[in-house]
Amino acid sequence: MLTYLRGIAVAIAVTLAAATFPGAARAQFSGLCDQVTVEYFSKFWHIKPPILRPLNEEMNARQIACGNVYRLSPEFDLVVSYGGMVFLNSFNAQSFSLGVNFEVQYRPDVLGNFGLYGGLDAGFIYGYQGFLRPDLLIGPLRAGAIAKAGFLYDVPDTNLTAFTGVRYVPARGRNGSGIFAPGIGLTYHFD
Repeated sequence: MLTYLRGIAVAIAVTLAAATFPGAARAQFSGLCDQVTVEYFSKFWHIKPPILRPLNEEMNARQIACGNVYRLSPEFDLVVSYGGMVFLNSFNAQSFSLGVNFEVQYRPDVLGNFGLYGGLDAGFIYGYQGFLRPDLLIGPLRAGAIAKAGFLYDVPDTNLTAFTGVRYVPARGRNGSGIFAPGIGLTYHFD
């Protein structure tokens, strides 16, 4: 629980630091993307029990992404981001990933400051060497994807959006165990 709270504090601190950048620094950074998102999530529920070896229950994942927003309609946005993540993999080994994120956000007027999101993150993960058969890796990397869905809240009179949701990774192979992982995060919009 302490690790989970520490991850939440780090996510909030990074977003608030971005929100208080001096104007010139914020303007330079915003040329790369429309928004910066930080998220924390942990591996809570295995879809099925692991078969061959004990797996860690805590992922302690921290993700940061730089995204661009594309307006699809007055109620729908597409956010395309690139980012990185640090986490403990299923073998309790420190892992790192780089990838892209695709997210559709739905904000109907009837919900006020609330909205819904769903999407997919995909990329390459470093940290599975020695744990998986070599034919499952691309050199030292493992390809991976994670689906996500949840709720948004646009904080009034700020450039912040808070969100909470769940991530889903399906089981891979006969001995794999997929996961559901709840997460929370903040997005700072450069306006």
